[in-house]
Amino acid sequence: MKKIVFSSPYPGFKKFAEKEIVKYGDIEFCFDREIKSGDDDVLYIGRERRGSGAFLFLEVSGIDLARSFSRCVEKGFVKVAVVLPEGRLESLDDVLPFFPSLSIECFTLSGSDEESVLEGVREKGFDALLSFLRLEKTAKELSLPFVLIEVGKESLSSTLGKAQVILNEMERKRDARLILKYSREGVLIADGTGLVSFSNDNAEKMIGFHPVGRKLQEVFSSLDFERILSLDESLLGDVFFLYDKLMSLNVIRRGKEKVIVTFDPIDTLKEMREKITKKAGAKGFSVRYKFSDIIGSSEKIKRTIRLAKRFAKADEDVLIEAETGSGKELFAQSIHRESKRKNGPFVAVNCASIPENLLESELFGYVEGAFTGARRGGKVGLFELADGGTIFLDEVGDLPISLQARLLRVLQERTIMRLGSDNVTNLDVRVISATNKDLSKEVARGFFRSDLMYRLEVLKIYIPPLRERKEDIKLLLDYFLRRSHEEKGTSVLSLDKKALEHVLSLPWLGNVRELENYAVRLSVLTDGFVAHLSDSVEALGGVKEGISEGQFDERKMIELLLEKHKGSRKDVASEMGVDVSTLWRKMKKLGLC
Repeated sequence: MKKIVFSSPYPGFKKFAEKEIVKYGDIEFCFDREIKSGDDDVLYIGRERRGSGAFLFLEVSGIDLARSFSRCVEKGFVKVAVVLPEGRLESLDDVLPFFPSLSIECFTLSGSDEESVLEGVREKGFDALLSFLRLEKTAKELSLPFVLIEVGKESLSSTLGKAQVILNEMERKRDARLILKYSREGVLIADGTGLVSFSNDNAEKMIGFHPVGRKLQEVFSSLDFERILSLDESLLGDVFFLYDKLMSLNVIRRGKEKVIVTFDPIDTLKEMREKITKKAGAKGFSVRYKFSDIIGSSEKIKRTIRLAKRFAKADEDVLIEAETGSGKELFAQSIHRESKRKNGPFVAVNCASIPENLLESELFGYVEGAFTGARRGGKVGLFELADGGTIFLDEVGDLPISLQARLLRVLQERTIMRLGSDNVTNLDVRVISATNKDLSKEVARGFFRSDLMYRLEVLKIYIPPLRERKEDIKLLLDYFLRRSHEEKGTSVLSLDKKALEHVLSLPWLGNVRELENYAVRLSVLTDGFVAHLSDSVEALGGVKEGISEGQFDERKMIELLLEKHKGSRKDVASEMGVDVSTLWRKMKKLGLC
């Protein structure tokens, strides 16, 4: 669990902060002295701590300073000393022009020159001292009125965004240490001269002693490490004997300052190769997402998550119904991750993306000679690869009717027979399927088997579209913009009131995926920190000549519906609740026909 410890900068901060930190469910938050010292997995925010753990200053925005300066004006102060820690004065230049009546002098405070800074404040005859709570006592000693800087929601949110980046980096470093420590390979790290500074447990077991502080030439006496270290390139895949055991050796150069040595017995490599060969077909069948990755505060999405979590504990098949771009696979992966099958494979297949003539062999596999062009030795199907875990059948509503009977039998019998084979293999697999279609309507049209539908929807989840949970749009947009800012260095972090109102008024028929794409375009097209309405319209594709912004919203909705229903005006009119002739008139007015 990631941990953050706040040093409260003033009374009431904890109560204010607790309302904001509920958004960060995967982080444990503590305040002041609520955590033991010496924990190197902790990020401290506020007051610098000695010892282990990382540290981050609580941000002070221009808005925070403006509030404080307003209080100075209200109290009649003219000459004000602003004392802030080093690196905290960046926002002042943007705020000072708005307070011409104040004479403000800024002081940078650090541990080494604190006395001289305060002496400077004392000598210059200020009316007040503006700083954090830690200097309130100092202000009294200087006989100066004290004005407290209080951080607002914007500063706390920005600080927590940076904190997440730092915590993720800390987690990566911790994981790297664990990987090195428990790697099956022996790992040594040395400086450019060959002096060993780190060794993992397996290295010490294979060498027979603790090598830190010794030279590589001494550790591997049978090797000419003086020559190896003089090479311009890394040495990869070499072999040598260590105590009569044949070993594989890699020597990786990191510039002239660092050398990483890995070594492993050849027989261990052979064992690993055999295991990899057996599992080769299942490579990459793992999950990335969990329920905490699903962003949303609306009651609809929270209710859907609660239902999905309950379904995760069961082992029956699940059907997810949702429009395109709503996050069907995110839910499917999250269900698998919290199920008893979480240590098994998660195999995802898009039934609409694989050609019909290949889909059967991909799902069920085949034996050698099953058909012309069949691979020598045959092929394991996706259902077999998912054995012991979960198979996710995305866009199951597009499954050809010719394959639906075969799938139904697999679901009923939990057995599989490869193409061209008469051998039956038992399966232990859970099926999570998803569709953007109404399967009941597909059954009525004769495009989907009713018995297969009933088999798939033992447990059923409906993910509400974004237009039905508009309170989640700003949360998602903030997340996408912040991610782009952190990963790609883009500027924009928020939208002004008009731009946000415009975004919230759109139907978002492409749902979260469409919103994410919009956020990416907005990040690329906007130079400032705040996006305006013109930026938003440009990111949405621009307003066509002669069409108002309100009409543009309707035009976009109709375009998306036409795409969704593959050009069927009848289906579009039905979803919009108008007759076809009305739809035709709207399309003609908006230049769509």
